[in-house]
Amino acid sequence: MRKAGSAESILYAFDLLYLDGHDLTGTELSVRRHLLEDLVPEAESSAIRLSDELPLDASTLLEHACHLGLEGIIAKHRDGRYRSGRTNDWLKIKCVQSESFMIVGYEQSTSARGGIGSLLHAGRRGLDWIYVGSVGTGFSAGMLSYLKKTLAG
Repeated sequence: MRKAGSAESILYAFDLLYLDGHDLTGTELSVRRHLLEDLVPEAESSAIRLSDELPLDASTLLEHACHLGLEGIIAKHRDGRYRSGRTNDWLKIKCVQSESFMIVGYEQSTSARGGIGSLLHAGRRGLDWIYVGSVGTGFSAGMLSYLKKTLAG
């Protein structure tokens, strides 16, 4: 794994679904992985690299991924066949990063429901409150009505 924020773009290949016109989706992941290993060059300087298979327990691996600033990890059954869409054969386990923010105002809108275009947020940085951004979607009509009344004072 590499720390996020590198200037170069690298494609990490992790599965092989077709090879020379042959559908491999009915083949076990371990076999597809072996075929992929034969295709992807081993050079560290290559723009296409094979994703690492790390023999660690999921919690340790996730901890390392999060420490490196990565989005998370993918866990798959080695004997699994490929099926498109979300299945229980593989899991995307994300690093959860959260922080609390204060609503410090809103931008009015004549076109948005409830008259609120977006909520303005600030976060604590030491003893100061610093503007961190705005959120303008995902509100129910009831929530917008409540926010409008509360923010109007």
